[in-house]
Amino acid sequence: MQTILDKIVESRRKTLLNEEADCKRGKNVLPFSEAILERKFIFEIKRKSPGAGFIKDIEPVKQALIYQKNGCAAISVLTEPEFFGGSLEDLKKVSQAVSVPVLCKDFIVSEKQIENAYKCGADAILLIASVLSENELKDLSDYAKNLGLEILFEIHSFKEFEKVKPLNPSVVGVNSRDLKTMKININRCGEILSKLPPGFVKIAESGIKNREDVIKLEKAGANGFLIGTSVVKAENPEKFIRELIYG
Repeated sequence: MQTILDKIVESRRKTLLNEEADCKRGKNVLPFSEAILERKFIFEIKRKSPGAGFIKDIEPVKQALIYQKNGCAAISVLTEPEFFGGSLEDLKKVSQAVSVPVLCKDFIVSEKQIENAYKCGADAILLIASVLSENELKDLSDYAKNLGLEILFEIHSFKEFEKVKPLNPSVVGVNSRDLKTMKININRCGEILSKLPPGFVKIAESGIKNREDVIKLEKAGANGFLIGTSVVKAENPEKFIRELIYG
């Protein structure tokens, strides 16, 4: 039986055949991991997800400028079209409008996606350990590094960390959401974070709803926090961000 993750990856491989970036990079690559260590919070541009359904029909640039104005470290832009309502056009517009690093968040399975992300202004890309083999992780990370991009390696278990460890990661994200069931478990995220060795930036992803969640995950070892649904759903995103950062 296909999981949601299987369906997303299968769909992504099909849509890639017709996807070509209408972009030409016009800026230098910005340091992603340094920004996280300085300002901690990555806020996301997304309209829907398999777990939350339709969230909000946001205007990407307007939302991104709110994030930047309120002190984000970086902005994550979903580019997966079918399940998350994202696009390379969103990535291009946001990267042109802001001065903070931009993460291309997608289910990346090919060099073409990385090249498109680079052309459209991404400073970092996401590689998901559960989607890729060890050889694919190495080949795709090498390709991204050759373009000057940083990589956020996403894991859902300590066993998956063993897949990315040989690649000397600069940033590792622990996702509280199980991509096969879409269920969230922040406590499990904290357990995995606490087991990770030093030497790289650690990001807690998904399910963060308030300052208490931030404090809990920071105590477990998180250096940064990637927050999507909660900030997009917020009626007053500026107030929500201030409460997340300052309580």
